[in-house]
Amino acid sequence: MDGTLRKMNIIQRFWMRDIADHALFVRKNLTVEQLKESEKALYYHQEFQTFDRLAQKGGA
Repeated sequence: MDGTLRKMNIIQRFWMRDIADHALFVRKNLTVEQLKESEKALYYHQEFQTFDRLAQKGGA
């Protein structure tokens, strides 16, 4: 991976982790009555963790 692609990968991974963390932050602040939203936030957290792992492997 050349230097430009490596920098882009680092930026991409930063945002994947940031969005995953924000999804957990949102989930933490939801009430019991907001179960559907809580499940959706957890789904996004898991998806963006998966995207980050793929980016870590170089998109493999």
